[in-house]
Amino acid sequence: MIVGIPVDYRNDHLTFQTSDPKFADLKAGRKSDLSLKRNLGLLLARLMRWEKIMFLDDDIFDVTLTDLAKIASQLDSHQVTGLISRSFPDNSVVCHANRLSGRDQDTFVTGAALGVNCAETPLDFFPDVYNEDWLFFAIHAARGQVISVGTARQQPYKPFADPNRADLEEFGDLIAEGLYALFNDGQSLDAATKAYWDDFITARRNLIERLACDLYLIPTHEAGAQAHESMLHAGKQLDSITAENCVHFVKAWREDRGAFAKTANEMPALGNYAAACEYLELTGWREAEFGFPESRRSRRTGAPQPGR
Repeated sequence: MIVGIPVDYRNDHLTFQTSDPKFADLKAGRKSDLSLKRNLGLLLARLMRWEKIMFLDDDIFDVTLTDLAKIASQLDSHQVTGLISRSFPDNSVVCHANRLSGRDQDTFVTGAALGVNCAETPLDFFPDVYNEDWLFFAIHAARGQVISVGTARQQPYKPFADPNRADLEEFGDLIAEGLYALFNDGQSLDAATKAYWDDFITARRNLIERLACDLYLIPTHEAGAQAHESMLHAGKQLDSITAENCVHFVKAWREDRGAFAKTANEMPALGNYAAACEYLELTGWREAEFGFPESRRSRRTGAPQPGR
């Protein structure tokens, strides 16, 4: 099924405190419908009573049937599992700069190739912020329950071509990196206090300043100069973020998690595309029939809704 999402699409089931305009400046005015589409996918799965789904970004390739089988198998015992992109790492601008400077930079499972068991509860959500995928499975990661079953490839892009990319990512990167640092130390979300964020922001600022200096010294290297400029943007955006901002966002995120889990759990069992899309107020959809055998196509009843 192919679904068109209108630019002005709104739905009461997808109203979040983390999307409040008060956080807009912290996100540098970032506008993305990625989290919206992923959350719609989760609700559609609940309406259709699909147990296992997979999110796959359009720049990910070399995913095999064996990979899908492994993901499906792991979802019997884990709510989330996925593939890691290693040939072109799926990292933030700051992480790409860290790698370019010669430091070790790891990669992790992301929403780019992610399997989710939607039958398990509670079901988490993707907040409208950079690193929405890390926040989606943050609690599972804290428990060591995010499993990678293999690798995929991501189409390369130039992370430093537009330094504004660093502005758009900085707040989400700060929040996600800060929370995962807590988890790595064996601490819970309750430890994400103002004092913690004060210290983490200072450490983050030191990292960005060090990267900016190191990258500036890369001679006659276009990527180095662009990366240096990107770090200047990241640092400036970080200067606009306070520890109180982080505390308020994490509080809003935790409350949104509870509200969405309740919403997802209360989704009625509709079992057909037309009813599910009507429930979600999506009018631009149609069945694509990719891979359907001719015999199944001939048994279909009802005309598809007009596509967009």
